[in-house]
Amino acid sequence: MKKKTENSNGSEKLPRARDFKLPKRLTKDQKELIEAFREAMKALKEEERKYGKKTYL
Repeated sequence: MKKKTENSNGSEKLPRARDFKLPKRLTKDQKELIEAFREAMKALKEEERKYGKKTYL
């Protein structure tokens, strides 16, 4: 009988985070996505500061 191997994240199907490596150089598209994400997070923090935290289901 085969023993199921379990990752450190508690799942045998999901890969571990350490299995993914960042590329040495980011492409232009990746840089744009990172910048857009930063701007969105900044806007979210500003909105939370103005109106309070929103509760999600």
